[in-house]
Amino acid sequence: MSDEKDPHGFMPREYQKDIASSAGGDNVLIVLPTGMGKTAISAILIEKHILNGKNAIFLAPTKPLCDQQSIALASYIGNKARITVATGEIPPEKRGNLWGGDYNIIVSTPQTAINDLPYMPEVIGKLGIAVFDEAHRATGDYPYVKLAELFSHEGRIQLIGLTASPGDQAHEMEILKNLNLSAVIRRSFSDSSIKKYTHSVDVETIKLKRTDHQEKVRKLLDSLYLRILSGLPSSMLPEMPKRKDLIDAMKNASAMISDGDREGYRIMNLLVTALRIDYAREYAETQGIDQVEQYLLDLQADHSASVEKSLKTISNMDEFNQLLLILKDRNLDRSNPKFSVICRLCSSQIGRGRVIVFAHYRKTGELLADYLTTNCQGISARAFYGHGKKGEEKGMSQKTQTDTINAFRNGEFNVLVATSIGEEGLDIPDTDLVIFYEPVASEIRTIQRMGRTGRFRPGMVKILMFEDGREIPYYYISSKTFKRRGTGSSGKTKPKSLYDF
Repeated sequence: MSDEKDPHGFMPREYQKDIASSAGGDNVLIVLPTGMGKTAISAILIEKHILNGKNAIFLAPTKPLCDQQSIALASYIGNKARITVATGEIPPEKRGNLWGGDYNIIVSTPQTAINDLPYMPEVIGKLGIAVFDEAHRATGDYPYVKLAELFSHEGRIQLIGLTASPGDQAHEMEILKNLNLSAVIRRSFSDSSIKKYTHSVDVETIKLKRTDHQEKVRKLLDSLYLRILSGLPSSMLPEMPKRKDLIDAMKNASAMISDGDREGYRIMNLLVTALRIDYAREYAETQGIDQVEQYLLDLQADHSASVEKSLKTISNMDEFNQLLLILKDRNLDRSNPKFSVICRLCSSQIGRGRVIVFAHYRKTGELLADYLTTNCQGISARAFYGHGKKGEEKGMSQKTQTDTINAFRNGEFNVLVATSIGEEGLDIPDTDLVIFYEPVASEIRTIQRMGRTGRFRPGMVKILMFEDGREIPYYYISSKTFKRRGTGSSGKTKPKSLYDF
């Protein structure tokens, strides 16, 4: 890809050319804010390999993202490459023809590539570069790790990781190790080379009070939680245990069961029951009364032995029965302060631009989209969520996801209420206002959410939270790490040992 404008209309920005040049033939992690053209940089590197007679594999976490990136690569590289997409939607017997076909670039999900390992020897023989999009996923047993190990054995294949948000230093070091990357090339919003391509983003936090009924539900759940825990040995947990404490204690209960101690079964049931109620507490603290009720209804409809045992454990507890009576009251004030504020914020944007609301839970997203459309004049909202995991409620099909994004882009509705699927990678149109229904205790997710505004004009971010509860520490974790990363150093750096940090 030359410095001149490509016949297809693509001309790399100076910082994109500089990053590609800095990468050279090395294995590197490229860290660049959302919307600044990480895929374009990978296209510059891929084209060099194609011109040298080698092929490329571009890995992306989801099917919609693979389709999107194949289109983007085609627009950048043009007719210099033959591109195909290999995902689970294509029958395995037909995918063999793709891997062994006459293609320069194969765009694939990592799981599909793992499933098609028998075809890999032929692919690897022609491979010059492998790109790992959303490289922050390369931890634990995520398929990127195994594929990077496979490609690394060849030694001559260039490995490139792309991410807007590698997480904290320990997480970044894990990515580098797992993908066999030797250096990091980083540009932040404060870097002079990209400043002229970005716009200011005004961030405001909005703290709200719960309604009296929300507070009553919350306190009943807290009492129920402590009542369950009172049946456990006092030495097993701290006074007001967090979710992690419960999970750690479950490991001890599991060890007791393995050793033949039947007391472990009773303890395990209480811990699992407490964990289930802790999720209800989180809904009460951060979401709303309707979400608490729906969660409990879902538990009652679940006839698995474990859930039925939990329900039996709490069925005679006064706190649980009081809670059910309150939730069954159709005259209960179910107003949600967050819904009301989001309605006002969205209404202020009518005629000015699009809005994305991020909500951690799908049920909240569905309720909120319906509320905004029904109760807020001039607002048309749609929920946007993932495919759903096996055993869960069926999610959105890939076609519905694509249709929803296209409708948002074309102005058929003006508010998109998205779960985490809207945070990562997908080509969602730039928006003027991003609203966090709740803060998230993750630097990666915070950066991705904020990156949905301020690309082409100044943007706004509003972060909603209730005055007390678990949202407050979530907010301080994410805001601190975002500020640190936003002003991070630029350039190409070789990582220190993890023990040097």
